[in-house]
Amino acid sequence: MKLLHLITTSVIGLIALSSCGTDTAQATSEKLPPVSPNQVADKWPPMSPPMSLKLTLPTGNTGFYKVTPAATTPSINIAEKYGIKGNSKKDISATFQSALNKVSARGGGRLYIPKGIYNISAINVPSNVHIEIEAGSVIRPVFQSQKMKKNGKRQPSHKTISMFSFGKDGKKIENVSITGKNGPFHVKLFDYEPGIVVFNMGNVENFRISDVNVEDDLTKFSVITMNANISDNSRGLPTNGYISNISQTGSHYGYGIVQTQGAHNVMFENLKGTGGAVLRMETGNKPTNDTQYGGLANIIGKNIFCKDGNTAAMLSPHAMFNGVVSLDGIFSDGCGFALRVGSGFIAKKYDNPNLVAGTFASGTKATNIHAIYGENAQLKPKHFRYMPDVLEGKISTESEDNGESYRGPSITPVLEYANYPVTITNVTSEGFEHVEKILTEADARPNSELSHLPGNTNPQKKKKRTNAKPEKNGKAKKDKNKKKAKEQKNKRDE
Repeated sequence: MKLLHLITTSVIGLIALSSCGTDTAQATSEKLPPVSPNQVADKWPPMSPPMSLKLTLPTGNTGFYKVTPAATTPSINIAEKYGIKGNSKKDISATFQSALNKVSARGGGRLYIPKGIYNISAINVPSNVHIEIEAGSVIRPVFQSQKMKKNGKRQPSHKTISMFSFGKDGKKIENVSITGKNGPFHVKLFDYEPGIVVFNMGNVENFRISDVNVEDDLTKFSVITMNANISDNSRGLPTNGYISNISQTGSHYGYGIVQTQGAHNVMFENLKGTGGAVLRMETGNKPTNDTQYGGLANIIGKNIFCKDGNTAAMLSPHAMFNGVVSLDGIFSDGCGFALRVGSGFIAKKYDNPNLVAGTFASGTKATNIHAIYGENAQLKPKHFRYMPDVLEGKISTESEDNGESYRGPSITPVLEYANYPVTITNVTSEGFEHVEKILTEADARPNSELSHLPGNTNPQKKKKRTNAKPEKNGKAKKDKNKKKAKEQKNKRDE
């Protein structure tokens, strides 16, 4: 079988990660159908080109992040200076936020968190503050609640929890970091239906997150999310960052360590996840596509590993013309795929009538990919069509996430069905007996052959569920959330 797979029509130059130079590449938008005059609406902008069409390789082991003077000042111990103790029960969010603000107001500095158990949520990290958390410390999210008008009792608010936010309040922040000191610190999540984001990245420049272990519980959202901030008053997106040495267990099928929909000049290195999509580069955010602001450009990924999940890395441009992405060292053990590369498309949720299928720029590449076959992968029913029929009997009939995914056998090392040039080289594998190392859309089976498989239910049954009375569905959901809230409180008090 060929170990080299090259899909390109106009690659200007190959980009080697061993080089420290730059290569330019041209976007492939000229291949896409032009927008007809009757599609143009004054409210929406036309398709925008990528903000960067070149790949600049980082120097040094910190990638694009630069150490500033505030990161080298003597550290301040939060227990000694502010009396913040890691006693496992108290919510320290307000006191900790106050400490961060004071340090930032003085021009910045380092805050040291000694070993302990801390409950933190809704922290807005200000500029020039560097948080160092002692190895072995445990950081837990705080279950947010609000007063209900009916009875005055505190009930779960059921809103997404963001533990640490960077530039998500409309203001740009810069020169920030959260790192483990003397080894990784731990983040322990609990089952929470609205979802939990550990590090929520927005309008932030020059950032670093390193040395973190996350114990997940199939929660919604990835550990690190990156999106462009888009408002009438300000715009910005994560720029110049270094993410390294992050591990995760118990990830939901559709999430993982990183989900980045808007970022420029960011390096990801040494990410290791069990479950999910470890490095998910999918620019599907509705405001991003409608306004054509954001997207990905100059993204480096090195040593990305996934076990018993869906995929180690994935690319999906939706309706954005992204810049260059370069991946080196993609590994999977028992996952559906090591790498997924999808075509651009226009989702129904978008309002901008000027959109056409997006791309990643020429020069985008992935090399040194290795996949090991296993039978405990997280598989979405839409991917069953790439699976050989001899493996169908290995698909579980039970789902751990309400039918979104099913456990089953690895499908192929690489699934590629892109509408843009991408270079894929040096693909190796172990244990795959029935498929090629790289599958494309031409290898898909017709849907008519899949109706007997899990997740391919009768449309009439689906229709019946969606036509259930709203008030009953609402009551059931409230009861379920109340039960979860009680269980989660008991977990935290243990």
